[in-house]
Amino acid sequence: MEKEHIRHCLLYEFDKKSTAAAAGCNICQVYEEDAIDESTCRRWFRKFREGDRSCQDQPKSGRPSHVGEDGIDQAIRHNPNPTVQELVETFNEHPTAV
Repeated sequence: MEKEHIRHCLLYEFDKKSTAAAAGCNICQVYEEDAIDESTCRRWFRKFREGDRSCQDQPKSGRPSHVGEDGIDQAIRHNPNPTVQELVETFNEHPTAV
């Protein structure tokens, strides 16, 4: 299930005045058992209460990767079982970036 879609469902539940626990149960009943966990629901409800109604991920902090996901995806499609070392050598990146 697409994460952003689940977050829109959370926003709907929030607007209905559901609790985070009830929202998580409702979403898991409709989609899949582990579509979202309660702690994630509470985190998003806190964000909504603070006035941020965006359902998109915020940029993450930390060292940005120079390797685009498309490049890694294509490399894995070409060779479905690469080792991390092979990807490090292919993309000339630190293992944590790969």
